[in-house]
Amino acid sequence: LFTGDDALPHKHLLYRHWLRHESNPNVAVQGYTAWYPELPPLDFEVFLYESGLQANWGALKNTDGSWKQDANGYCLTTNFSIARGEFDRLSGFDEEFPDAAWEDISLGAKGSKHGLKTLFEPDAINFHAHRQTLDGFIARQQMEGRSRPIICSIHPELSASLLDPNGLRDYTSDGFQLAVKYAKQLHHNDDPALQDLRRQRWTTALRYASLKGIHDGLKARKSKVWLAVPNLHTPEQCMHVVSVASNLERGELGFAAVSTEWALREGMQNWAIWAVKGELELAYGRKREALQAFTR
Repeated sequence: LFTGDDALPHKHLLYRHWLRHESNPNVAVQGYTAWYPELPPLDFEVFLYESGLQANWGALKNTDGSWKQDANGYCLTTNFSIARGEFDRLSGFDEEFPDAAWEDISLGAKGSKHGLKTLFEPDAINFHAHRQTLDGFIARQQMEGRSRPIICSIHPELSASLLDPNGLRDYTSDGFQLAVKYAKQLHHNDDPALQDLRRQRWTTALRYASLKGIHDGLKARKSKVWLAVPNLHTPEQCMHVVSVASNLERGELGFAAVSTEWALREGMQNWAIWAVKGELELAYGRKREALQAFTR
């Protein structure tokens, strides 16, 4: 059973997890994390929960408001248990992640690919008791942004939604600073007439923080191919280029070559994909072909 150091368990938490495993061996169980009732949430904390930035529990609800039974692919380690045999079968967490960001989602994605069944148990309750500040969550968003290229290198199919090439193209450092400034101007303003604007500014500032983290994460990668991501235009281009980058980092040149050809099919007119082709040729040691690709 995994939980967080900023959570307080309901007295029946362990029992509820055990009960589901007792009747369903070889599964994982996603418990529910609610706000600690003795710590009334601030407006900003309510926003984080309702927006899904803290944890998107709303995705586990049916249209009629009832809870779903299945949570396949979920792994929110603030309240998550898994049969030890299944954990070992999946080789546990990927250890590439330097911070507490996306390593649990990566395990959930791996479990989904390899047939792990995950059940949702809303009565296995953990209470989140962690005050959030705007500055603290901005730092948290930058941290999770830096880890997005890591999870995408493991699961390239997630890259289009997690790396957001359009947002990366539009990002500027000045824009980020202004977004934070504007968010702070209304952060403590509880005027009812300004609440929509306040939430809008929070959303923009936190999105910019995540984009900054992604930029930093892309620059930190071993392969230069990652730098092509902000210049891509379709989900397919993004997935194939990330696959090239991750395979080059692993030395899997054959797989990188196949992904490069798929990327070119998706974006023959995109200069960045020809630059990816050039990097592949350099990895093979073919300097003339690399020069031709870069020139193209």
